[in-house]
Amino acid sequence: MAADLGGTELLRPLQWLQNQAPITDYSRQISLLTDGEISDATQIMNLCRSMSTHHQKSFRLAHLTNGRFTFIPPGTSVDIHVAEQLQKALEPCITNVKVKWNIPSLISSKLQTIPTIVPHVYANDRLLFYALIEGDQFDHFTTVELWNHEETVQLGLARIDRVPEITDNNNQLIAHLAAKALIQEITHSKEPQAGSQQTRL
Repeated sequence: MAADLGGTELLRPLQWLQNQAPITDYSRQISLLTDGEISDATQIMNLCRSMSTHHQKSFRLAHLTNGRFTFIPPGTSVDIHVAEQLQKALEPCITNVKVKWNIPSLISSKLQTIPTIVPHVYANDRLLFYALIEGDQFDHFTTVELWNHEETVQLGLARIDRVPEITDNNNQLIAHLAAKALIQEITHSKEPQAGSQQTRL
């Protein structure tokens, strides 16, 4: 790699990272410190979308990669913000989590879980799942289990004994949140776009 001081060019370093296989069952931590003036933003977004399994330039990049961003205002000490991000990156996390919905009266083909790919989970993080189910009645023996990838260790168990009525216009918050999460996942999983050079009809 070489620098010509002509601008912030992240594409080639990220392509190099893409070709380096991560350690199995470990999350890869990549820290970027830029001025936000990235010349090849569209290509970088597409590359990061394809690399993400489970940060407006930096903000969008963080979202696509399930990462975190910090905006450092001008005249602010950079080391404090970098130390905070580094501390978070060094925390242990749970990877490759599997979710099992146990709904006795449901055919599995009528269940859609959001997100479909579970992100890495760090201490004090929230992990939200939504289930879209076809049916008019709720089974009160429903449970949700969290397992490791090999399904040898159960990480958590939740019993769901009540589902809010969402047909009422005054109580559709959960339905709206689930729909938003689904739309975001579909949007971020799309094939890379060609930007302004794409064919127009």
